[in-house]
Amino acid sequence: MALALVAAACGPTAKQRAINAALTATNAARDGFISWDDQHQQSIVDGPGTADEKTAKIADYRAKREKVVQAFVVAYSALAAAAADQTVMKIAEAAKACQTAYELLKAMMEPAATAAPPPPASAPPPASAPASAPAATPNGG
Repeated sequence: MALALVAAACGPTAKQRAINAALTATNAARDGFISWDDQHQQSIVDGPGTADEKTAKIADYRAKREKVVQAFVVAYSALAAAAADQTVMKIAEAAKACQTAYELLKAMMEPAATAAPPPPASAPPPASAPASAPAATPNGG
């Protein structure tokens, strides 16, 4: 019985588990970003354009990328502070910093993955409602 109490007392607390979960998620997001970042920069280099255009694209991308990198620095600093001082306030600050880093990362990565190509220049304008469609009445009926 005494051994069970000692073993239970040595287990991680809910606060420690929360910090560990946030750290694990932040590490996974960072690792994914590193992989995507390498591929994205290489796609700029391998893509169309002159050397000057590619240099400008890389510089523009790296300026945007720096915001994500700094958000990760803030998140890891907040996690370290929460691990050292396991108050609810510090843990909440760390969680918010990790969430901010993830949201910036997601916003940076999504446009590249979900950007739809523009419609062809010769595409006809969108069709309007047919002339035989009933007119809406003021009371919605």
